[in-house]
Amino acid sequence: MGADETSEILLKRFVAGDARAWAALVARHSPKLHAFVAHGLRMRRCQQTEHLTLDIWTEVALSAPSFTGESFKAWLFGIARHLVLKARQTRKRGPRMEPLEGADGEPRTDCAVEDGEDLAKDEACKAAWGALDELEEEEREILLLHKVQGLSLDQIEGLKGIDRSRVCRIVAKALSKLRHELRAHDPERDEEPSS
Repeated sequence: MGADETSEILLKRFVAGDARAWAALVARHSPKLHAFVAHGLRMRRCQQTEHLTLDIWTEVALSAPSFTGESFKAWLFGIARHLVLKARQTRKRGPRMEPLEGADGEPRTDCAVEDGEDLAKDEACKAAWGALDELEEEEREILLLHKVQGLSLDQIEGLKGIDRSRVCRIVAKALSKLRHELRAHDPERDEEPSS
């Protein structure tokens, strides 16, 4: 199974019974899907994020025979977005999940990430998480879909049901706010290198 096989072809092979095609799909998309879920729930690598990611893959497997779209990635993140929003609504009504911040308002340092690395100790990472938290919910979601998950503006337009030009304005506004927030955390970033 080569890297040149599209996700859409892999999905068709999975529907036909090819378990290796499913494994390749999951391996290809899990890192970005997990990041999307973690950002959507405002949690790092915690148990709830892992569970929701598995729920999304389960929904994808169950819905695979009905896939008719042109872009697997847009379809996958559409399912993910729906389940993340549903989980957040449930969280508002039900028991609280672990937040990114501890009771003292400081970033949590007890959520493990890849290879046991603790990103909360990294100042640049804390600044980035803080900057993302300053964005409005819609700005954060659209920015993450575009810049982290790699969806095109047209795919986001279809997913969110908003005009492409508005998506473009939201991305630009979110990037501007991020730059401003990151400069506030690191004044040296204000000094542009001269050419």
